[in-house]
Amino acid sequence: MGAFLVGLVTQILAVWGYTDVVLWTDQEEAITAVVNEVAKRRNHRTIHRRIARYSHASLGYAEQGNWAVEAHTRTLMQALGDEIGRPIVTSEPIFAWLMRHAGWLLTRYQVRPDGRTSYQLLHREDYRGEVLIVGELCWVLDPRPELAALKGDSRWSQGLWLGKVEASDEHIVGLGATVSKTRTVRRLPEDQRWSPETVDQLRALPWGDAGQVTDAARTTKRHYITRAAVDQHGATEGCRGCTGESKRHTARCAARFAEYFSKQEEDRATRFPRSPAESAAE
Repeated sequence: MGAFLVGLVTQILAVWGYTDVVLWTDQEEAITAVVNEVAKRRNHRTIHRRIARYSHASLGYAEQGNWAVEAHTRTLMQALGDEIGRPIVTSEPIFAWLMRHAGWLLTRYQVRPDGRTSYQLLHREDYRGEVLIVGELCWVLDPRPELAALKGDSRWSQGLWLGKVEASDEHIVGLGATVSKTRTVRRLPEDQRWSPETVDQLRALPWGDAGQVTDAARTTKRHYITRAAVDQHGATEGCRGCTGESKRHTARCAARFAEYFSKQEEDRATRFPRSPAESAAE
């Protein structure tokens, strides 16, 4: 969780365009450690100032924000619970996504005393992105370019809508233990949007297995289809790259090996989990 908070704060400050900042906190050691790590990661000055012990009223504006997130999270829990026919409990993964989305919504839609939203102050315009409901089942377009050439295969699948990416405004969708990002989603008919079973099966969390920010814009590691990989998994039918007749592999072959490589990465993460120090350094 600590690595997630560090990554989230660092990411938010960068996306919102802040350079030199002053971060006010109480004197708890846990939050102090987070701020210190944020300062190490940033390329701008990050000054840490702490309020007097037991003087939480000194952070009144932050406390108001906490109350607003808590209240809006309860509203989202009640709304989703009504749709799927059972109450949402705080121990299930969907709760974490509801709380994350509550803060996201408040930034874009809660009107401040000056008549503007926080998003308007940051970007000088209203937010106009597409928004669904957290926990809603929707159609998801697979964004991988190698699948575009597979004319006979459907690139659409169903998943739970979990929110938006802060940096790129992509949709976050999840199914079971998997979370992905996509630019394109399509809503189902109203009577097909809610699936208690799919919500129950959700295992993915905003901070992922390694404690990192799930929606952070990170470069995807590129894998090459080597001769060793072909020998291990077998050649793709009709691919001249696998037989050595061409330097290029077909789109279907690339998609096939991408699944193998993804599975290998998952297996490696399970067998050799990173230490907290390694996660914090990423």
